[in-house]
Amino acid sequence: MEPIINNTNFNNVIIKIILSLNKNNTNHDNKLTLFHSIKEPTISVFNYWNIILQKFRSSPECPVIVLIFMDRLIKKNYNIIINNLTIHRLILILTIIAIKYNDDMYMSNLYYATNGCVTLKELNRLEINILKLLNWKLYIGKKLYKKYLKKINKLVFN
Repeated sequence: MEPIINNTNFNNVIIKIILSLNKNNTNHDNKLTLFHSIKEPTISVFNYWNIILQKFRSSPECPVIVLIFMDRLIKKNYNIIINNLTIHRLILILTIIAIKYNDDMYMSNLYYATNGCVTLKELNRLEINILKLLNWKLYIGKKLYKKYLKKINKLVFN
């Protein structure tokens, strides 16, 4: 079965998986984090992510890489909460990191900040914090990538 990559349905399935990762998080004491917005964004996370994937010209592999990074982040950092106030910023930063990690060409952080609707200073701060939370470990082997891709495709085709 050939994967459907950078298709809206494919990307939306990844968002649904990411939202479900929060169920395993045991910290529900509503601590504000660096990733919390002051108010809930008016754009849905599904629309937001599909727009930034298009504007950022990410490779087809990036959405899968974002899911892998998010899964690692949640497993290692129990104070990360995924909700309507954090999901947009987490998706934005992890997408940028995935692009920088995987793609041969990428834009400037100013471009990403402008199109992601955050300031450059905020984007830089969020990026460095995510990298620290991931312990700077970004490597993804083929076997792990294929495992996540298989999981996504199974949900897309069912």
